[in-house]
Order: sequence, then C-alpha cells, then structure tokens
Amino acid sequence: MSVKRPTVCFPPRRNSRKPFASCFPLAVHAAIGVWNLILGIVAGSAWFLATAVYYLLLCASRRQVFRMLRDAQKMKNPRRRGAFQMRGCRQVGVWIALIGISYFGVCLCMYVYHKTVTYPFYLLYGVAAAAFFKIGMAVYGIRTAGKQNQPLLSALKWIGFVDACVSIVAVQCALLTWKGEGRAASDSSALLGMGCSVIFLGIGAAMFFRRGARGAAGSEKKE
Repeated sequence: MSVKRPTVCFPPRRNSRKPFASCFPLAVHAAIGVWNLILGIVAGSAWFLATAVYYLLLCASRRQVFRMLRDAQKMKNPRRRGAFQMRGCRQVGVWIALIGISYFGVCLCMYVYHKTVTYPFYLLYGVAAAAFFKIGMAVYGIRTAGKQNQPLLSALKWIGFVDACVSIVAVQCALLTWKGEGRAASDSSALLGMGCSVIFLGIGAAMFFRRGARGAAGSEKKE
C-alpha cells in the first residue's frame, strides 16, 4: 500500500515580509467600507450597504492572511507549517466566496437602481492604469507564489486579483458614464460585475476543495 507524502511548503522568505508593508490598501479599504456603511445607514441605501460589506470583507480577508503569514513564519516543523498553510488557503477560499457574493449584491443594486461610478476626468486614466497594473501584479504574484510552493502568499495574491477585477469594472462604468452613457454604463457594468462575481465564487470553491488541503491536514493528525 503506497503512502502519500505529506505536503511540505517552503517557509516564507525574508522578502515575503513585503506583504506586511502593504497595510496601506488594507487601511484604505477599511475606511471606504466604514464610510459606505455610515452613508448606507443614514441614507437607507442598499447600494451603499452592499458596497460597505464588500470592502469590509476584502479588508478582513487580507488582515486574516497577514496574521496567518506571521504565524507560519514562526513554525519550524515543515509538515505542520505545510498543513497550516493549506488550511489557511481553504479559509481564504471561503473569504473569496463571501466577497464574490457581496459583490454580486453590489452589482445587483447597480442594475436595479441604475447606480454608476464616477471619477474626475484628470483621475480617470490614472485609475484605469492603476487597475490594470494591479491585475498584472496579482497574476505575476500568483505564478511566483505557486512556483515557491507558498499557498498563503498565493491566496493573498488571489485576493489582490479579485480587487483588481472589481477596479476594472468600476473604471469601465466611469468611462461609459463620462461619455454620457448613464443607463448603459450601469447595466453593462452590473452584468460584467455579476459575471466576475461568479468567477470569484469559482475561485473560492476551487481553493476550498483543494485536495492538498485535506491531505496536509490529515498528515498533521497522523504525527
């Protein structure tokens, strides 16, 4: 009877402390989430409330990954570290699925109430460039973390990928609104966002049902 080798993940390298320095977007998302929550309660707006839930979930998921990365760095046993990282990857899958559901709610409100996203003209192309840069860096980070066999770093990059996709939808909506396509901007962007939400749910499910996660957890129990 063949015995499966347990999943062993490399410890995060010294330069992987870089994510801890990226607390600025986490703080920004938290501030946007709280602000939208206040607006939603005061104005009784479902769109603001759904947007607040999305940003707060995004902030909470990143904070959770930062905490798990910090804990993984303290582990010296490779098998336990591998099992811990794979369990963390499954948890992030749940977070991403919840983010997908919350963003579906945002897009549904956008479609029903014809809400649009606007940016000042001088910021529009800068925001667009930043969105495409974010998605490029997220894809590069996912590939690099996968080669280094670091599930938690890969999970963090997947959260960045979700954030970048949402930014691109917002930029598309802002561009169409700027061109005077108000109704078309809200409808097309909402449908695109709903499609992205389904993809986010798929990503979350794939991370949660990852085979290595169960195998690694089982190897830890046998120790």
